[in-house]
Amino acid sequence: MSGIMQPQKKQDALLEQFRKALGPTTTVTATLDQRLKGLSETELSTVMTIAQMVKMIASMQSGQQQSYQQIINSSYPLMNAKLKAVVVDLLQDAAPRSVAVPEVKQEAIDVRDTLLQNYYAVLGEADLEKATPQTQTASNTNAVEPPLQASLGAKAQGNSAFLDKLILSESSGRSDAEITIADGRRFVGKLQLGQARLKDYQAATGQKFTQDEFKADPALQDEVAQWHFKDIDKAIDALGDTAKGYDRDGLRAAAHLGGLGGMRKFVKSGGKHNPVDELGTSLKDYYDKFSSGGSVQ
Repeated sequence: MSGIMQPQKKQDALLEQFRKALGPTTTVTATLDQRLKGLSETELSTVMTIAQMVKMIASMQSGQQQSYQQIINSSYPLMNAKLKAVVVDLLQDAAPRSVAVPEVKQEAIDVRDTLLQNYYAVLGEADLEKATPQTQTASNTNAVEPPLQASLGAKAQGNSAFLDKLILSESSGRSDAEITIADGRRFVGKLQLGQARLKDYQAATGQKFTQDEFKADPALQDEVAQWHFKDIDKAIDALGDTAKGYDRDGLRAAAHLGGLGGMRKFVKSGGKHNPVDELGTSLKDYYDKFSSGGSVQ
């Protein structure tokens, strides 16, 4: 049927859409439990990761303290507002923190600097000058992100000092760190991940984002890091007896530098497959640097 009635139906449908969108706002606030049940597994993982980080930063503060809301706003400014609210409410429910002070950006930076220095003390690295050349390329030397080892599962985390040391070596703990090598490839974030590895993650999870979006989102970096090391552990486990006698943290570092294929060749060749990157760092260098005590047999 054609004629004058068809446009009226379209207008009615459009009006109904506006009514639904702009109708009365419910006054019933969802409970924390209901909000948690409405999150995806990835979002729940992100909430737990960031909650652990915020709690760690809060525990480092003395004297004038910040609220959980102020800490998360200063440390994760680009995080989804809905997830921020869930993190704050979770922490407030588990460990109430009653403070009311204006946000001071410099104080937030000082807290993260203090946290970083404590980790350097544990690792026996007293200053930032001991970081690898990658750390010299980032743009803001004052912005330091807390280590993400608390976000990883027990097996993927392994020796916590390994992950702390790797992050500090790669980027001084900064989520905005970046390096571009001679062939034009960029490596960004706390773990200096390249586009190829990010595509591996996207293929495995179905997520879509650009390398710039990844660099600007510390929470996303933590999610990808969890997957990155779990995937590396699967590759190490798949080697079976061939990997016996090798230190797991050393192999994780070799895989991080040279890829899963490079790590496999390193193991199967007894360490003879040992390519060097643009900065002169070999797989064996990384294996030795981050090994928790084992050696190539």
